[in-house]
Amino acid sequence: MKKLAYTSRVLVFAIILISGAIINAQTAITQWGFLGANGPTRTGGWSFVPGTGGNAGVAGNQSPNGTWSVIRGAFDAITPTAEQAIVITGKIQFTGAGPSTWSGLRFGLFRHDNPGALQNAGTSTAVWSGSEGSSFGYMFAPHSGTNNLVSWASGGNGTQGVIRGGTWLSTFGSAHRSLGVITPKPSRAVLSAGTYDFAISVRPTSDGKNELKYFLMKEDKSYWIGGTFFDDEKITASFNGVCFGLNGGNGAETSTIRGMSLIGVRAGLGAAITIPEAPWVDYYIPDWGFVGNKAATRTGGWDFVPGDVIGNAGVKGTKAPNGTWSAVRGQFLEPITPTVTKALTITGKIKFVGAGPSTWSGLRFGVFRHDSAGVLRDTTKPTAFWTGKEADAFGYMFVPRSGSNEQVSWSNGNGTQGVIRGGSWISTFGNSHKSLGVINNRPVRSVMDAGTYNFAMSVRPTADGKNEIKFFLIKEDNKYWYGGTVIDDERITTSFNGVCFALNGGNGAETSTIREMSLLDVKVSMGNVLTVPEAPWQAYYVDAWGNTPQGRNWPILNTADYIIGNASMGADKRPSGWATIKGGFAETHTPTVQKALIVKGTFEYVGGGANNAYTWLRYALTFQDSAKLNDQNKTTANWTGTRHFGYQFTPRSGVGELANGAGGSGSLWTIRDGNWNSTWSNNGGPVTTVLQAPARAVATAGVYDWAISVQPLANGSNEIRWYFVKKAAAGKPTDYWFGGSYIDPNPVSTKFNGILFGVANDLDETCKQVNINDVQVDMGNPIVVPEAPWQSFYVDTWGILGQRRGNAGWVMTPGDVVGDVTISGKAAPATDFAVVRGQFATTVTPSTAKALLVTGKFELVGGGFDNWGLRYGLFNSDAGKVETTLFYNWLGSETNHSGYLFFAQSNSKHAWSWPGGTTGSFGGIINGIPIYNYGATDYPVGTALSTPQTAVSRAGVYDFAISVQPLADGTAEIRHFLTSRDKRYYWAERAVDKNNPRATTRFNSIVFGLNSSSTTAMKIHDVKVDIGSPITIPTPVSVEDNISSLPTEYQLNQNYPNPFNPTTTIEFALPKAGQVKLVVYDVLGSVVAELVNKELNAGYHKVDFNAANISSGVYFYSIKTGEFNSVKKLILLK
Repeated sequence: MKKLAYTSRVLVFAIILISGAIINAQTAITQWGFLGANGPTRTGGWSFVPGTGGNAGVAGNQSPNGTWSVIRGAFDAITPTAEQAIVITGKIQFTGAGPSTWSGLRFGLFRHDNPGALQNAGTSTAVWSGSEGSSFGYMFAPHSGTNNLVSWASGGNGTQGVIRGGTWLSTFGSAHRSLGVITPKPSRAVLSAGTYDFAISVRPTSDGKNELKYFLMKEDKSYWIGGTFFDDEKITASFNGVCFGLNGGNGAETSTIRGMSLIGVRAGLGAAITIPEAPWVDYYIPDWGFVGNKAATRTGGWDFVPGDVIGNAGVKGTKAPNGTWSAVRGQFLEPITPTVTKALTITGKIKFVGAGPSTWSGLRFGVFRHDSAGVLRDTTKPTAFWTGKEADAFGYMFVPRSGSNEQVSWSNGNGTQGVIRGGSWISTFGNSHKSLGVINNRPVRSVMDAGTYNFAMSVRPTADGKNEIKFFLIKEDNKYWYGGTVIDDERITTSFNGVCFALNGGNGAETSTIREMSLLDVKVSMGNVLTVPEAPWQAYYVDAWGNTPQGRNWPILNTADYIIGNASMGADKRPSGWATIKGGFAETHTPTVQKALIVKGTFEYVGGGANNAYTWLRYALTFQDSAKLNDQNKTTANWTGTRHFGYQFTPRSGVGELANGAGGSGSLWTIRDGNWNSTWSNNGGPVTTVLQAPARAVATAGVYDWAISVQPLANGSNEIRWYFVKKAAAGKPTDYWFGGSYIDPNPVSTKFNGILFGVANDLDETCKQVNINDVQVDMGNPIVVPEAPWQSFYVDTWGILGQRRGNAGWVMTPGDVVGDVTISGKAAPATDFAVVRGQFATTVTPSTAKALLVTGKFELVGGGFDNWGLRYGLFNSDAGKVETTLFYNWLGSETNHSGYLFFAQSNSKHAWSWPGGTTGSFGGIINGIPIYNYGATDYPVGTALSTPQTAVSRAGVYDFAISVQPLADGTAEIRHFLTSRDKRYYWAERAVDKNNPRATTRFNSIVFGLNSSSTTAMKIHDVKVDIGSPITIPTPVSVEDNISSLPTEYQLNQNYPNPFNPTTTIEFALPKAGQVKLVVYDVLGSVVAELVNKELNAGYHKVDFNAANISSGVYFYSIKTGEFNSVKKLILLK
């Protein structure tokens, strides 16, 4: 029983599904016949052609005889619902010709209340016995070619409408109502012979209306009409038939049409139809004429020139337009509404004969919706004109600039393109027409002269309710370019019906030799958005020069005779304060990721240079909004405005002070809405420091090459490159260089329009003029900064770092020669470090081609260092300035040193400890104190110890050297050595720093720290900085070799360690054999120990002294051999 019940349920469900399929399926319409007024009154003299499976038709041996041939297909009444529309589909085939005359085809979907019965079914005289009247539904009257539209009793013209109870074929019975006009596609498409797909659907909506959809489309897509409409009164709720009628009158009398076949016509319920996208075919604009104010009022005294082919037109005259405009309009075949996916695009050429529209606002053109253009009169005549108005225009007008003419003003400011908002298309002020900004012509100051130009305009609505407009006007030889993309936020219009072009005969054009403007191949398209070709670029020289408000203490010397790109300022003496000059660019330039902005030229000091001046030169590349040049080419030439955005350069000369201000000191600064030459009110700050080269080079009189480039990077930053380099004789290095590069992570400006220079009153007194020549603006690859000239130098700026003077108050004494310094005290720095720092003349960045080399020597007086008591290294840091009046202290912090720290060991068998449980003899210090490796990110690099590992540091002279060279794989090789002149101490290594990141990539200082129980002075000599090949590490000399070498003089060395407990070692040297006595005695002179009293051979000797049995205190030890006597102090601490 359970199995039977289940089977029954499945069967019932299947029946329901089958029933639903039947309900939703379309069924072929099989009842067909003529329909007229109670009989075959609408045959047109043709015969009915019966068919099966939804097929039927009419045919004759001539066109219908001046009247209609109408058939009806009936089906059982169908009532659509909101979920299920009534759907009619099928094909129509026209034989011999198509219904191409006025209203040649009418068809529709109806409820006929009195169609009668079908008589003579299946014969050539099949006919419905009832009336074509009493019809309710929807009739379609597709337009063909350029025929007039069909008019309706209500609603005006229409290609579809509501039949409200009268004859289905009539547009006037029972106040039948138009549902508007749909224009066939492509424009002016003709209903020709062939096969067409058609479909109709009607669906009631929840708000009491009927949604009507339909289309009629030829299979080859050469004809299309279709759309969606709403019948607000919902004229009927059900339908029982379709009708098709061919018009044999209204011009069709001579048509070669011979048949209309309906194929596979089906009716049923289902989803509302989907209307195929209308086909588009590009076309050339055929209709042209003057446009003015209801007549040919904008001719300029010129004649209209009809084109010899469609898409061409023009105007010409025997002289320039007579002080006014000569304007023509080309009308589209129909209004066009672009979409988000398909832009409206107009392309073509403009040819100017005799001259170009080079005067102020010489050419205006655009794309518009003209609501009152009227109709075209005198077609193909010199007087052809539109009968309507140039006003009532909505769209976009373009006013390309020529040369350096002033910009055209609009109601909201200047603009080279703008929105026409309902007034005259040619006016920039009517109806508050609105500028869409300025786009300058390219190359800079290029002129619209005679020749042929390609143009294009496109409009595309965007998803956010705006219009995107793209356009260009480009001369064929690329010598003139104007173009861009702008956005109309208000979307002034959604459709367009024409283009306009006008030549200005006034505003300086009265004497122009222009004689003709020809429009060629002007085509309308729908599709992809226009691509604006890249603007051509041509470098140019800056010619707008004047003082700035930041300093006018020298007059401008430029006159109209000056060569473009050159400028000068000066007087009979150096300026009493700031003297500044700005060169304004022809326009604002915005560099791109592909092309950097480049500004370059020369700068000359006449009569004298900078010496060690602080404000000898400041220069900047900036953007300044609303700046204006007054009195150009006069001594009083001056720029207005103080608000700048950009980059300021402050090179150093000699030992002059580095520029400082808000935020610190530096040689490259940002300017953020401030004064361009101030380091205090530029609202920016220093971003990097690059010192001149060679070190401490002085900017003397002469000529300097300079250049700046700015290029945005893909990550949103700006790369700035620059150089300022004195010209040198061929084959000779320059004697002044300043240059570098910097990445600005948050660009202070993305656009620039001026270069500025300033000098002040601390120049040499003999400097009376500066010349800035050959100043050129370009776009392209960023500049290549010349390699800085190198000249090795000795470190001459020394000071005590961190006030670390040891426990004995050591002091620093500058050396007698550059590269020397001494730190010393009355006692050894036994419990704390004495630290001295030497600042390089310039920051040095070693490269894979050239290593950094630092070499020198030092002498330890009184004794050597203990354990790891000598620490030294190379660093990059900012320690501030040295106080030179008394203590020679560095005034800045000791805690920001990054570099390499070396731990020299004495009498030790293991390396120093580093963070993380590692060990090493030298390594990287990151932002730390340069004698300690306490930082968590500090790391060891080298591990070598002295040779031998128990080598002991003694008093004497030591040579040292360090080199650092980056390697291609991102690591760096460090070489170093420390050797004593007596060859008893040797420490050297070659190691690679593989840490990522490395402690530093550049260096500006050397640091020495000493902690010793016996040394009373450290004399540092000949500390030299160089670049080149890395150092050569000397070969170590073995201990045996050292010992086998006989001393040349007697010597008693300081004991070690000292202080000691309870043992210490005393070493001495004998150049020849002899009786030797070595004793230890107390401060009272009593002998406490006799260590040696015998004959010894020549050589080096050492004796261990164990003081376990004597008390703490100060003792002395003395040696006597032959004529040599020497005494030294030792300290026992228990």
